[in-house]
Amino acid sequence: MLLNRRSYLRKLSDEEIISLYKEKQWTGCIDELYQRYSHMVFGVCMKYVKQIENAEDLTLSLFTSLTEKLLLHQVQHFKSWIYVSARNSSLMFLRSNKMSQELKDDDILYDDGDQRLDKKLEQDELLERLTMVFEELKQEQRICIHLFYLQKKSYEEVSQITQYSMKEVKSHLQNGRRNLKLLLEKRKEGDEN
Repeated sequence: MLLNRRSYLRKLSDEEIISLYKEKQWTGCIDELYQRYSHMVFGVCMKYVKQIENAEDLTLSLFTSLTEKLLLHQVQHFKSWIYVSARNSSLMFLRSNKMSQELKDDDILYDDGDQRLDKKLEQDELLERLTMVFEELKQEQRICIHLFYLQKKSYEEVSQITQYSMKEVKSHLQNGRRNLKLLLEKRKEGDEN
């Protein structure tokens, strides 16, 4: 029976697994999500905390908390949600360790290094969000934005490479920028809920 349940769960989408978990509260649903995303979550945690033991602890803690969080929250895009949750857990871990270190040193004042770290973390967060929503753009918008902004091509070069007219290139860039902004705002609202 257990083997049948595992093979059944493997065929379901993340959203179907979450729905099934909310209905039946099978721990196998959490196990399946762990199998799918534990490597990604561990990688995100390692990126921030830089220590294997801490990253492992954060990963296990996050998946353990899913048993309650999935019942409380409406999660529509699990991969994005778990990614952001892993990042937030890592940042909270770093902040709490930084605060405890400051208390040990009897120095509660933030210095320029702390402000630079906070700014770098904010920039990393924005880049991660952009990367996640970039794939949701229409193909022509993605291509034009990639060529123009990432490869630093001119309008004319983008037009030659894509065979789009100059008007189309400018339109795809303008619509792509607007859609990226909307997708980022939508994702941020979803992450806050």
